[in-house]
Amino acid sequence: MMNINWDKIALLSEIDYVKAPGGKMRYFINFIRIIIILLIFMYYGCISFRPVPTSVPTSTPHQRSVPIPTSSPTKSIKEIEYEQGVTLHDYGRYKEAIEHLDKALNIDPNYADAWYCKGLVLCKLEKYREALECYSKVLKLKPDDVNSWYSKGNILLVYLNESKKAIECFDKVIKLDSENKYAWNGKGRALVNLANYEEAIKCFDKAIEFDDRFYDAWYNKGNILYNQGKYKEAVQCFDKVLETCGNYDYKDTKKKKEKALNLLK
Repeated sequence: MMNINWDKIALLSEIDYVKAPGGKMRYFINFIRIIIILLIFMYYGCISFRPVPTSVPTSTPHQRSVPIPTSSPTKSIKEIEYEQGVTLHDYGRYKEAIEHLDKALNIDPNYADAWYCKGLVLCKLEKYREALECYSKVLKLKPDDVNSWYSKGNILLVYLNESKKAIECFDKVIKLDSENKYAWNGKGRALVNLANYEEAIKCFDKAIEFDDRFYDAWYNKGNILYNQGKYKEAVQCFDKVLETCGNYDYKDTKKKKEKALNLLK
């Protein structure tokens, strides 16, 4: 940045200019010159008239600042706390999210949306039992809440290895939404854990019926067929996975397919 040497800028007093011949005109010309010089310095960033910040930002490159919901005549305090909790969840700041969701629940213990969001956050924090309790709270308030039944089933299946209880949850989802491909797929996976392979294939077929490009269902079905020695049918399933996923090799499907092809020779 250029340093300004103000001593080198000749500034004559107004009296000297006025007294000298043609002083007023020279005073005016010199004034214009000074304005031009100042404009040049401002243009190149040497002089700034912008206010200097009085505080230092508190966020770091690893911690994004979170937009705070603005108060509104139509929003209650519990809604503002809930929205802040949702935003913090989206930003990965889970412990802070819990604090705001708890504030909302302290105001209204029957706030179903806050219980559901708290369940999501607790799952991210690997507190699966506590997350289940949150979903159970939602279901007491809203017995037909599909998302809570599915989320509960998914935790029981994936994290707690309680396949029978998971199936009960997925059956609830299917009863409420018979074309829910995720519930059919989840039930199929739980049946695989219980070694009920034929029923599992029926579930995967149902999921595929509702979405022919549902690659996870194709993959799960292919695995069962592979383990049953039905390699040709397994290859067809793995081809569907690869066709749907493009360049993404889902769960090493290419290797699975190669093994199946080698066993066909």
